[in-house]
Amino acid sequence: MNKIVKAVANGQKVELKDLFNSVNNFELTRLREYTEEGHLIMSIQINKFTEYKDSYGFSQSCTMFDDIAYNLKKEDILSVKSNYDAEIDTLYISCILKNGHIMSLMICLLYTSDAADDKARVDL
Repeated sequence: MNKIVKAVANGQKVELKDLFNSVNNFELTRLREYTEEGHLIMSIQINKFTEYKDSYGFSQSCTMFDDIAYNLKKEDILSVKSNYDAEIDTLYISCILKNGHIMSLMICLLYTSDAADDKARVDL
């Protein structure tokens, strides 16, 4: 199991940059932004995280959709929560933003847990 995922699963504190960097370690991540009321504003698939001086960048690389990008200013983040769902082997990261919106990342880990041998795998 990835050390960041393991730390989240064990309830340990993980730095925000390390949480976001998990995007670079796995193939499937869905980024969504919701209103305060829970209405979906946008949803994109990403596979690349980059930290800049004042912001975080999320994008899609090595596909025909290289122009997909989401930029999040560091100062706009009020709070962050993360949790790991072992049953579906998925890491969730949610950020409450100053404008009341919620930015969430759903990182599908594709059976990286200790129970991986018990699950069916697909070779790509």
